[in-house]
Amino acid sequence: MLIIKNEITIRPMKDDIHDYQLMEKWRSDEKVLQFYGGRDNPYNLEKVTETYQPRIKGEEAVIPCIFSYPNLEIGYLQQYLVHSL
Repeated sequence: MLIIKNEITIRPMKDDIHDYQLMEKWRSDEKVLQFYGGRDNPYNLEKVTETYQPRIKGEEAVIPCIFSYPNLEIGYLQQYLVHSL
């Protein structure tokens, strides 16, 4: 876990089918696509795996995370270095 505070949990995304299916569900949801990714750009499981697996394995500078409240996975966030000092 990265953060546990007041029932909110943020954890790194895992290289497993559960997390990929969760992202597929979100990345193909019409309401989500209105704000993230574009309405005409839904993701299937193959595209989710292709996009997020390199990040999960540390091959890219983006760290994908899932957040939960209290035990329900409710969203995705990512960390990345904006500017090095």
